[in-house]
Amino acid sequence: MKQFTVFLSVSFFLSICVSTTAEPSVVHTAMPATTLTSTPRPTSTPRPTATATPMLPDSIIVTFPDTEPRAEQNRIKTTIDQAYWFYVWIGCSPDGFTIKFYDGEGGYSDYSNGAWMEVGLSATRQDDYIGFTGAISHEMAHVMCQHQFTRRGNLGSLDLRWLTEGVVNYFSAMEQIARNGGYGGVRMNVKTWEAETLRAGMNYCTLPLSALEPSNAHEKYPKEYWTAGEVASVFLVRTTPEGMKAIIKYYTLLSTLSKEQAFFQAFGKTKEEFNRQYHDECPEGFPSVTK
Repeated sequence: MKQFTVFLSVSFFLSICVSTTAEPSVVHTAMPATTLTSTPRPTSTPRPTATATPMLPDSIIVTFPDTEPRAEQNRIKTTIDQAYWFYVWIGCSPDGFTIKFYDGEGGYSDYSNGAWMEVGLSATRQDDYIGFTGAISHEMAHVMCQHQFTRRGNLGSLDLRWLTEGVVNYFSAMEQIARNGGYGGVRMNVKTWEAETLRAGMNYCTLPLSALEPSNAHEKYPKEYWTAGEVASVFLVRTTPEGMKAIIKYYTLLSTLSKEQAFFQAFGKTKEEFNRQYHDECPEGFPSVTK
């Protein structure tokens, strides 16, 4: 999975939930990647600084090409630490997984042969939120908040495709805002980011949300898919009493239920009911959550 289109102050969050060419060198000495172990949650909310964020547990294995300078590895590791503990804090799974950095572009994640993610180093060399921090944050959200619960790969075939990426963009935006005080190089808070995201969705109101459900939706609608999926995910979180907790519940249910059953149990409405609500409110700018 790839693409990174994705703030959160502690006070706001508390109110809504609680191929590389060279042989890589292992940064963290750890147990085999196939052995998953639980990691304790932090006793307090980690601040987005290297000194206040707990060390990444040994159950997380991080590798780099031998050619990557140690200083760059340490800079990237700080971002990994901060994103990891943020996702643990909001309720995502802390179980062990592997992170591989390679010379190239893009990012991928899956749960084949254990949970794993890969990120191209070209993204980490960009000093902006979407490049350096966004690529890492996005793929970690896939692994920790989706794959670790479903324990299955090919999530886009099991999940509603717009939700697979839309929710990850939402979680990643929350993490980046918490760490950076802004998103995409612009200072903003969660409320502002959500409002701007929903406003952008008004450009795609005529596209049926059901058209963005199939696993190949991102190929059929390469432009509309990312924005509409993100907008629908924000609207889903804001119209569900449990908010982001319901999202995590949905992914835990996907391990045993169909996506339709899991959706109803997690969000208290059928997929079709949500789609109707989304399309009814879209032309008006989603008044139930913006006014």
